[in-house]
Amino acid sequence: MSTAAPTRPAFAGIVRAEALKAARSRSLVLLAWFSLVLCALTAFGYAQLGADDAARTTDDVIRAWMMTTLFAALFGAILVGREFDSRVISRAVLLSGTRERLLTAKILVVVGSGIAFGLLAVVGAVVSAVLMPSWTGGETLWTAEATATTVGVFVSTVLAAAWGGAIALVVRHQLGAALIVVGFTLLIDPVVQRIWPEGANALFTISLSSLYRDPKPELLSAPWAALVALAWIAVLFVAGRALYQRRDLP
Repeated sequence: MSTAAPTRPAFAGIVRAEALKAARSRSLVLLAWFSLVLCALTAFGYAQLGADDAARTTDDVIRAWMMTTLFAALFGAILVGREFDSRVISRAVLLSGTRERLLTAKILVVVGSGIAFGLLAVVGAVVSAVLMPSWTGGETLWTAEATATTVGVFVSTVLAAAWGGAIALVVRHQLGAALIVVGFTLLIDPVVQRIWPEGANALFTISLSSLYRDPKPELLSAPWAALVALAWIAVLFVAGRALYQRRDLP
């Protein structure tokens, strides 16, 4: 009778399994669809309002797609939090071999989902900027600022997905993480920015504003804003990883 210990599954297989779970999620389709519709409507509104200044209109239409960051963050939170809610995280760890292997795979898939949402935003932004101004009697004027805004939208979306996933790792609850994402994005951060504009630069979603070239003068420069965003993700991830490693899993 063989006494050999069972071999661990290949790490690539774990990543593939997590990616398949993400791709088959109804949340992915719903959030991508909501993002597409909301951003397109907002972009069209900017195209209608700014027909007299082609360069600014082009930038504003592109910048409208920054709202994809909210949906990417929500999907990141769902990806990490749902197995805690459904109480199958322990089984997933057993199938993966160790907690660390499963966590690393989830991180890679969350970042991958952020890239997917970012590409959706970039394609939508470019198509909107090329087509929509002509529909409202204006024209498209693509400048270096438009390119920087497009890149900023993409980077912000990837960072937002990682942020949402890190929040869920700390909270260990899908709905709770989603509410935190929505609360900070739509309520807390905007209110703090209105009351204390300079201090709000230390908040995650406000730091993203610098990356997608929001014209507010009090914002940080893009490099400093990127550091703020990365610091938020790093702190949340370190705290969440510590809780994930030390606490019992449901």
